[in-house]
Amino acid sequence: MKRLLLICILSLLTLTGCAVGNKYDLATAVPEVTHSSDQEVALGVQDVREYIVDGDKTQDFIGLQRGGFGNPFDVSTQSGKPLADDILNVLAAGLEKQGYKVNKAEISPLTTTERAVEKLTADHKKRALLVSILNWKSDTMYSVAMHYDFRATVYDESGKKVAATTLKGEDELGGSMMNPPAHAMKVVPQALQEQLERIINAPVISDALREN
Repeated sequence: MKRLLLICILSLLTLTGCAVGNKYDLATAVPEVTHSSDQEVALGVQDVREYIVDGDKTQDFIGLQRGGFGNPFDVSTQSGKPLADDILNVLAAGLEKQGYKVNKAEISPLTTTERAVEKLTADHKKRALLVSILNWKSDTMYSVAMHYDFRATVYDESGKKVAATTLKGEDELGGSMMNPPAHAMKVVPQALQEQLERIINAPVISDALREN
């Protein structure tokens, strides 16, 4: 009984130790874009997560890793950059593989939608795509829960909205009793890639991006 108790205590302490300081590499989450074009597109990604806007979390926050007693520790981007920047870069890479000419624009969380659209359309590209992150975080103890809420909007060169879609959900990404952080490091970027593919390949978005 004492040995079993000792094993349980050590397991909890080990889990807590593994929960501290985790980072996920989102650079691998380049979406496979199923449509192609030589269209010029201004692309912006804005992080409007409530806990980012109010300053409760930093912009590189992407989830929680829980210790053996369920105590949460923040997970951040491997790049050290804001989540919005990582998503901006992988989305641009996916579009550029398919021939799109992408002009990236960084947009701060506190920028109004009107100002963000003005920034994206300043160079009068035929199309502008603004992806807003309303929620995005993983929550891992032994298994991984993924929470996400995106809004994607396409504008023409004058700033008129021509298409929009949303993607929201809570997914279970499996788990590991032996090494939950390692499992999360693998499946969370994969989940982001799949989410971005669903957004960028949504017919309403792909049709609007290619339209002249």
